[in-house]
Amino acid sequence: MDKCLIKGDFEEVESTVLSLVKPSSRQILILTSFFNWIRRTLQQCLEKKGIKARIELEGSLAKGTILNDKWEIDVFVIFEDKTKEWIEKKAEDLLKSCMKTNMPYTIKYSQHPYITVQVAGLEADIVPVVDIEKIQGDVGVERTPLHTRFMKKNLTRKHQDEARLLKSFLKGIGVYGAESHIRGFSGYLAEVLVYHYGSFRNVLEAASSWKPGTYIDPIGNADPRFLREKYKDSVLIVVDPVDPTRNAAASVSIESLSKFVIASKLYLSRPNTSFFHVCGSKLAHLLGSKTIPGTYLLRTTCVADLTETPPEIIWSKLVKIGRITSDVLLKNDVQVYSVFIGTDEAKTLELSFLLDRCKPKEHEIMSGPTAWIKTESLIRFFEKRSKENSIIVFSKDRILGIRQRKTPVSPDHIVNIIRNEIRDARCEVTCMGCGDIRGEECDPTPVWIKYTLETLGP
Repeated sequence: MDKCLIKGDFEEVESTVLSLVKPSSRQILILTSFFNWIRRTLQQCLEKKGIKARIELEGSLAKGTILNDKWEIDVFVIFEDKTKEWIEKKAEDLLKSCMKTNMPYTIKYSQHPYITVQVAGLEADIVPVVDIEKIQGDVGVERTPLHTRFMKKNLTRKHQDEARLLKSFLKGIGVYGAESHIRGFSGYLAEVLVYHYGSFRNVLEAASSWKPGTYIDPIGNADPRFLREKYKDSVLIVVDPVDPTRNAAASVSIESLSKFVIASKLYLSRPNTSFFHVCGSKLAHLLGSKTIPGTYLLRTTCVADLTETPPEIIWSKLVKIGRITSDVLLKNDVQVYSVFIGTDEAKTLELSFLLDRCKPKEHEIMSGPTAWIKTESLIRFFEKRSKENSIIVFSKDRILGIRQRKTPVSPDHIVNIIRNEIRDARCEVTCMGCGDIRGEECDPTPVWIKYTLETLGP
């Protein structure tokens, strides 16, 4: 814990964090042995079936940028003479037949089927792909081996450690991952940025001046006009070094970009360990949480069978539920300050909304016309309001009708929204004043802002 209290000196903070996030040689040995075992099992099986394929280690372990809290590996089975159609139809059954006698597995889907094997706390995603030596047409996960080769060739050991610092920083401020519920910076994007700028701190120095529309080309071989048109909705464009037609930062949202820019500026001004994921949660317990009178927390906890649902789909559904519920609350004049979603990806779901009230007002205001329109339109508005038993008031030159709310939002309404997305979900909905609750849901202020400002002072 004492290590996480370090502040004020770049070198000391970063060397301390690196010592906390860098994997031990024992961890590397265990993960490497795990990969070798899977590779031998697959090779023997595929050779017996007469199928040509290479089994390669991909991801952060292969590139030397893995953090010590990760006990998962990515194994790619690269088929040398197969098509995407064959992968979609045959690869799942093939991988299941090769692995079923050795360890338990689950089946997941992204662009196409892959299996996840788990044993003794270790996990491996085994991904079947076609073989490509260079980018040809529309490709997705198939480019991953090219990413690995590029980074293994271009990242020095110093770069690898700098990438670890950046990944921990991105995790600490909550913008690590390209998934739909995060829309942040992928591990590969972090490595590309370190490759381009040379160090963790150089990335932050550059990011301090980023604005929406920033364009970065590490290799200098892309067409800016083409990419800006293709990714016209992207807030940040970072050209993929192995594919000049791809934006490696396409997933980054305006909120994630803003957080990263602000955190970069703050860290460079007052360096401390609270920005890094290895220390953030520990320091949060020291700081506690604030409560604002008149704020409320609407908390929804659900139980459902999610074991056969891919994590990305679970999180996507939660994002959608959060968005729909927020829209419903806003239409009922309930102000939504923040939304929290969470899941164990197996059976539990959580959604929390920080609000200005638990229940909507019993009345709502219907904005009417101005005095300057035709008489017929005025009469139609008055007739509608009369049928609703509304009262009429004037607001400057506009007429307003105030009526009893027809269908106020209720716990049952919110549960129905959830059940439309996740069948058989059993949910409980509660709403309490934040004065009676403590925690990050009622006080979503990031720990890196709290610790930097409250501990170091003005």
